[in-house]
Amino acid sequence: MTPPRFGVSLLGLTLALLIGPLGHPAQASPASDKARAALEQGDLRTATIELKNALQSDPNDADARLLLARVYLQVGNGEDAEKEIRVAIDLGADPGLWRLDLVEALILQGRFDEAMQRLEAGGEVAADDAPRALILRGKAALGEDRRDEARALFLKAQELDPGSVEAALGVVRVTSSEGDNTATAAALDELLVRFPDNVDALLMRAELYRMEGKPGKANALFGKVLE
Repeated sequence: MTPPRFGVSLLGLTLALLIGPLGHPAQASPASDKARAALEQGDLRTATIELKNALQSDPNDADARLLLARVYLQVGNGEDAEKEIRVAIDLGADPGLWRLDLVEALILQGRFDEAMQRLEAGGEVAADDAPRALILRGKAALGEDRRDEARALFLKAQELDPGSVEAALGVVRVTSSEGDNTATAAALDELLVRFPDNVDALLMRAELYRMEGKPGKANALFGKVLE
């Protein structure tokens, strides 16, 4: 049986409906604060409208551009995320606010070598960003089918941040890429005990149920995602 290909963005439309809160960049604008409030309520549409209206009024609002880029990242739209980040860079945004976001945007587009070059060019990352940097390295390695390297990077990220769902998902994706659906299902079940509401994990498990010919269980998980 062909293993399912669980990419870095799974069913972007569903994620768009369920997007969660994002971190606060420095010197947040009022428009960004309103957008975050909408995001925390799961209202991506309102957040996007707030940010785009703000940018129509002030195209030089770098904070709004970076937040809009993060919205795009959440739904797997690396191309538009990159565009917003590069405008923010031209506006003088602090590299600490966009460096890893740009790396992620490049990875989402399959530009793995460029992403790693960008990461290396920035030098050592801050300690707080180290787990995410390892996860991004792992995603790039997995994208190039360097599975052992990817697994080691995700596991290292878990050591630094045991509560990282992205690191745990990375390990699951490596297992999935190896074609072992039984092991993947077991890993997802374990992950969902720790993170029962994680959208990616729910969708991945639902897809495996669908492939196993268990539409009832698959639909139950899809329904949970949309609750």
